[in-house]
Amino acid sequence: MPSQRKKYTPVYILILFLLIIVVLILSVPVQKIKFQTLREGTTPTEKIPEDVITYENAINTGDISLCEKISDGITKSQCIASLTPISPSEEQRKDADLYMQAIESGDIKICDKISNPVTKQQCISSLTAL
Repeated sequence: MPSQRKKYTPVYILILFLLIIVVLILSVPVQKIKFQTLREGTTPTEKIPEDVITYENAINTGDISLCEKISDGITKSQCIASLTPISPSEEQRKDADLYMQAIESGDIKICDKISNPVTKQQCISSLTAL
């Protein structure tokens, strides 16, 4: 039986990684600029059309240095925030470590130490499915 558990470990690592990504995406609200609205004349500054083009170029290319060329402060901040990688919190790292310990050891009691309820339930489900 232990050899089967090790065989599935990469699958659990992938599931955990995807879960962390989903939690990060859902926990950090990212405000997007409504380009159509900006182009229809509700712009806060006269330089917005140029800023929108620069913003779009930065997002499409992933080049954060283009954000620095944006003159409007709000647009510049949104550009930088959109291209800045988000690091998992200490609590999320701890949950991920506990999840992996539980999966590797097969000890369902470790799942109870996980603080995120979604991750905890996924841990329990993974171990009861084995």
